[in-house]
Amino acid sequence: MKKTLSKIMTVGSLCALSLSLLSGCGKSAPKSGSAGEVYVYNWGEYIDESVIQEFEKETGIKVVYDMFETNEEMYPVIEAGGVKYDAVCPSDYMIQKMIENNLLAEINFDNVPDVKEIDPRYQEMSKSFDPENKYSVPYCWGTVGILYNTSMVDPKDVPTKWSDLWDE
Repeated sequence: MKKTLSKIMTVGSLCALSLSLLSGCGKSAPKSGSAGEVYVYNWGEYIDESVIQEFEKETGIKVVYDMFETNEEMYPVIEAGGVKYDAVCPSDYMIQKMIENNLLAEINFDNVPDVKEIDPRYQEMSKSFDPENKYSVPYCWGTVGILYNTSMVDPKDVPTKWSDLWDE
């Protein structure tokens, strides 16, 4: 199970990185990067460092990967424009705010052929914050939590962290 989960997480991370690298943020191309670099601004620990290294090895493109902990921490960095990120991964309500303040570039979907693989219901849900689906691509949906059957888990053994799930 651990190997399967690891594979799912790696594939998901690769998909997320691929999709996010094709989206745009800012009003122009990154001034601090070159043709062989891509600037990504994402939530902390969303993409494993090994996935970035794998991407760099496979493509020859250097990833400058910056992380943020909250949308409210990310927004002023984007607004200030010191770094022109190629991809930013904000949450739904922040995408709407960034669209309203002209901080996102439209995505050229000719460069995202696999967008057709995203379930249409997620594209439809995205319209609540990106009405024409021009500025964002859904790649994560859900909540984070650990659920367990209280009739099968002793109260002293209640899971409190992800590693508990692999503790026999």
